Amino acid sequence: MKKQNGFALISVLMFMSVVVALAAAYAFVTRTETRSLHSSKDSFSGFNAAEAGLNLRADMIKNNFEDYNRPSGVSPANVAACDSPNTAGSGSFACQNFTLGSKHVATSYVVESPGNPQSIVIPKGEAFAGLTASEYRYTVTSIGKREGKTKEAYLELMFKTRLIPLFQFLLFFNDDLELVEGGRIVLDGPIHTNRDIYYAQQSANWIADPLSYFKGPISSAMKQFRGAKFQTSCNGGSGGWSGGWNYDILVHNLSQYVKLPPCTTNRFELTDAHLKPFNTNIVKNVTPLTVPNVKTFKAFALPDPAYPNTFTYWQRADVRFVLRLNAQGRPNTANGATGIEVVGADGSVKAAATARLNSSAQCPGAHVTGGGAGRAVGAKGPWKTVAPYTTDNRLRLFRDYQYDSVLDNYETLIDVDVRKLLDCMNTYRADFFTSGGIDDSSDGGLVLFFAIDGPLKDAASNNYAVRFSNAALLQSTILNAPKVKGLTLVTDQKGVLWGDYNANDATWIPSALLSDAQYVLSNAWTDAKSETAISWTNRFTGVTTLTQKIAILTGATPSCGGNGVTCEGSLNQWGGSYTGVFRYNETFYDGTSTANSKYIQQPMVWQGSIVSLGAPKHVTTLAGPFTYFSSPSYAYSFDTRFNDPNQLPPLTPRAVYNKQELFERDYQ
Repeated sequence: MKKQNGFALISVLMFMSVVVALAAAYAFVTRTETRSLHSSKDSFSGFNAAEAGLNLRADMIKNNFEDYNRPSGVSPANVAACDSPNTAGSGSFACQNFTLGSKHVATSYVVESPGNPQSIVIPKGEAFAGLTASEYRYTVTSIGKREGKTKEAYLELMFKTRLIPLFQFLLFFNDDLELVEGGRIVLDGPIHTNRDIYYAQQSANWIADPLSYFKGPISSAMKQFRGAKFQTSCNGGSGGWSGGWNYDILVHNLSQYVKLPPCTTNRFELTDAHLKPFNTNIVKNVTPLTVPNVKTFKAFALPDPAYPNTFTYWQRADVRFVLRLNAQGRPNTANGATGIEVVGADGSVKAAATARLNSSAQCPGAHVTGGGAGRAVGAKGPWKTVAPYTTDNRLRLFRDYQYDSVLDNYETLIDVDVRKLLDCMNTYRADFFTSGGIDDSSDGGLVLFFAIDGPLKDAASNNYAVRFSNAALLQSTILNAPKVKGLTLVTDQKGVLWGDYNANDATWIPSALLSDAQYVLSNAWTDAKSETAISWTNRFTGVTTLTQKIAILTGATPSCGGNGVTCEGSLNQWGGSYTGVFRYNETFYDGTSTANSKYIQQPMVWQGSIVSLGAPKHVTTLAGPFTYFSSPSYAYSFDTRFNDPNQLPPLTPRAVYNKQELFERDYQ
């Protein structure tokens, strides 16, 4: 019995030992799994932190390119160098720490690849294929750390930052783009918007063939719609339109033209299935392009001291002209008879050049009269009702007059005879230029800025404008004068092109006009037409073909008051989009009819690039109503010479985006 009791005791002790051992083993396994779980979680969190560091630094590099800046600095030698401020690098490439929650920190730095930049043609299959870009390559290294100490993930990202000259697009819009017209549209060239696209065409009784043709490629960063933006119904009528928006539109699919889906009832969104037949020639949801800040084009704008490499057109212009106005809005003639001064980047008067410009003997030419010869630069305005000025010596832009007959009546105007201005600057080049002359080649050619310094210069709506005439040939009239290589005209007020511009291919040079809003006058326009009754039939000018070959950067107002907004409105809700870029002021049909068309529209032969970075800052008018003008027939084409970087206008604005090349990770 004692033996049995002893055996039982031993058995119990052995069982208890096994239980204790199992418990110990279970506790060990539990601790190990817990550690493993925490380690896995921390490693994953470290990876996420490091990845966030990559994305933040790549985006910062991209943003460095805005406003014509470029990243600069010194990279650290390695990860360990980030631990000391003396070896952590400098500028855009230095080590930086980002605290990202969960007690994790990302430490990152950037290395620039040798040989930057490279000029490339974006390959087929990618967004913006076929466009020329300047490509910069970088490598970002990012380390994810727990509580800033334990390194848990090590990542590298190789990426490309691409800069695309915006004048490589036929149409580039930063806002919603409406490919909408009452007649026929023929658009031949690349089209892109950073927002939505709306396709619509209305029947028009003066067009025998109502079909519209887009060659493309066409891309949008967001959605695309069939139907007008400002009117829900495809059949029209409710907003003051008739005939509807249900006419066919054809877009090229890389081998032939294919019709967009019909708009038979109401506006609808185009899906991937709708766009598939176009073989990637129409794409949506592409990477948006980062564009220059509108302040880049503002008069008197100098770089922010915090960003010494930031660029402004005012700063980089070769010559700057300013019309000074007093509190009553009349020219301040303290420094010149016209009130126009030549100034430095700081706004100070360049006395010698200003005196030359205002001398009719040294820079000869009469004051601009309706349709007549002009002086180098002259000022016009509503004050010119007093002798010796006559009533045909003022300009009224009816697209504004219809909106506000008091504020937007006669224009306060800088009137520029382009060829005579070139004559003046060439004759007295030492007074106008710090170095060089009209044949300047820095930044690709000559850049001239025109500003109006008056009480309404920053107003949301004003009647300030700069008009350019005598510009069919962009060269001096002086025998053996040096040739202008390229010409960019800039104003942050309204820009007005009067007559043919850069019209002959044999004498063509790269040229652009950057303005707040863009107006067009035919060769037959005279300022006496500004005095006629407000009706388009009273401003029929007997116009012939108008030829302009120029890149335009200007403001275009989106319909319905903003982006992504649709409405059931009237003509007063229509911004006009691309058809509203050129604001016409007269009648472009000759009043006759034929068997197939009610009126014969005279064409505007326009070749170049149109860029809109947003709505105008000083003009609030929309596209309609049309009782004040009639537009020419639309046949816009992209100037393929702009595909050559050496033939772009001086200081062509650029867009920027990043493209990932190689991503590597290493859990530690």
